[in-house]
Amino acid sequence: MKPQTVLLESHDISKSFGSFIANDKINFNVLKGEIHGLLGENGAGKSTLLKIISKITTPTAGEIKIKGSTASLLEVGTGFHPELTGVENIYLSGAVLGMKKKQIKENLKEIIDFSGLNDFIDTPIKRYSSGMKVRLGFSVAAHLTADILLIDEVLAVGDEAFQKKCMEKIDNISSNGKTIIFTSHNMMAITKNCTRTILINKGKIEFEGETKIAVEKYLIQNLSVGKNIESKNLGFNKSTSIEDLNFYFKKQNKYIKSNTIPIGSDLKINIKLIDHKIKKRDLLFNFVIHSLNANPLTTFGNEFNLNKVSYDGKNNNFSFNFIVKEILWMPDQYMVDLAIKDLLFGHSCYLKNIARLTILESDIYDTGKIKFKGQGLFITKSKIEKEI
Repeated sequence: MKPQTVLLESHDISKSFGSFIANDKINFNVLKGEIHGLLGENGAGKSTLLKIISKITTPTAGEIKIKGSTASLLEVGTGFHPELTGVENIYLSGAVLGMKKKQIKENLKEIIDFSGLNDFIDTPIKRYSSGMKVRLGFSVAAHLTADILLIDEVLAVGDEAFQKKCMEKIDNISSNGKTIIFTSHNMMAITKNCTRTILINKGKIEFEGETKIAVEKYLIQNLSVGKNIESKNLGFNKSTSIEDLNFYFKKQNKYIKSNTIPIGSDLKINIKLIDHKIKKRDLLFNFVIHSLNANPLTTFGNEFNLNKVSYDGKNNNFSFNFIVKEILWMPDQYMVDLAIKDLLFGHSCYLKNIARLTILESDIYDTGKIKFKGQGLFITKSKIEKEI
C-alpha cells in the first residue's frame, strides 16, 4: 500500500501570552485528503493553534511544516463591507482570503447559487440578516482552492438546512483530495466527518486518534451539564416545582451525566421535585421527544402503564429516575417536553422545551464503522439468517 502523504507536521508548538500558556508543546500531523477534527472546551487552545497554522500569529516555540497552501475560514464574512452589495463583497472577501479575481469570476455563479441569496445579491449587505451574511461568507470560503482548509466553529450559526448543506460541501471538498482541519462543539459534525481527531485540554494534546474515542473522552470530561431548567413551577400547584432535571448515558455499567447521548446507549433521566407544603401526591410523567422543527419522534413515561410515582410528605425533596433502554433514535438534535398529572387532585401541566438532547452516531453493530446512511426516525436492529 502506498504511504499517505503528510501535509502538515507540528513539532513542539507552544504559544504564550505573558504568563498564560495557550499551547504547550503541541505535536501532531495531518494527512492529505483527511478531515482532521480538533476538540476542546472554550479556552483550550484550539483557535490559537489554528491561527498559528494559518500564519496569522507565530508560535513562541516550535515549528509547523506545511506542504502546500492553507486557507482559513476562522471568521465567516472576513473582508465584508456593509455599504457594498452581496456580489461586490464576494470579490472583496475572496481577495482578502487569497483568491484571484479570475478565480472569483469563474466561480461567481456557483458561489451565489450555493448561498441561496440570488434575489438579494445586488442588495447592500448592511440590509442582510446575520444568517444571510453567514451564508455568503461560507459560500465564498468554500470555493477556496488551498491544499489545507482551516475551519473554526463557523457552523454554530445559520439555519439547520444551511448547516447540513455546509457539511455536505465540506465532505465534497475532502473527497476531491483536499485536507480540512475542523473544530466545532457540534459533536454530530465531528463524529460524522472527521477521520481522526485531536482532543486539547488546557493547551496540551490529551488524545489524538480515532474520532469515536476522542468524542467519548470529550463527553466524559467536558460535557457534563448542570440544570436544564431553573426551578420551574409545575403549573397546577404553586407549592410544587421541579428543582433539577438531568440526563445520563450508560457506559461500561456507569452512568455519565450529559445531554449528548451516543446511539445505542441506555438513557437515564433524573427529576428532582420540591413540595413546600409536603402533600401526598400520585404523579404520572410523560416525556415527549420532538425534532427542532417540532415534529414528534416518540413518547415514554409511566403514564401508559399507570405505574404512578407516589410520595407521602415525609420530607419535601423527591427524586425519581426514568430508564430508557438502548436509545436507537436517528442521530440528530431533539427537544424534550414533559407532561405531569396528579392523580389525587386531578391536576395536570405541560412543560415545553425543558431540555435539548443530541444523539450521536456510534458503532452499535461493532463493525468499526459509525456512519449511518438512511432515512426515518429510528434505527431498527436486524439480522439475516440462512434458511436450511
